[in-house]
Amino acid sequence: MKRTLTGLALILIVFGCSNLVTLALSQGKGIDRPAHPLVASGPMLGHAGLRYASVWIQTRRQASLCLEYQLISKAEDSSREPWVATSAVKVGTRCMRTGIGPAHTALFELDKLQEGARYSYRILLDEDDPEPVD
Repeated sequence: MKRTLTGLALILIVFGCSNLVTLALSQGKGIDRPAHPLVASGPMLGHAGLRYASVWIQTRRQASLCLEYQLISKAEDSSREPWVATSAVKVGTRCMRTGIGPAHTALFELDKLQEGARYSYRILLDEDDPEPVD
């Protein structure tokens, strides 16, 4: 069974009027969960633009990770280019395996995001990983 890698709810906000993407972190009420022991660093927002963003994470050992994301709310102001809104991704999954090569890091690149919209995402371990993720 897949489980979230961290106890944080993560929200991507892509602003239509600038080249910035903001990452909002919020924890459940009264819950203070430490990061999963497999996580060495991150997750953290990487390079971002109007319609794309990247999320970086480093693990302590080799691991299979998936990042699932979905549209939470559309932009209040519609896109300046209507074709962009219709081709924007509303839900997606990116998977990769960290390895010794780049110090057990994974860089998830999310493209075709709707400008000005809000996306939530979570990072999951591979189903076969025996380590519980609470």
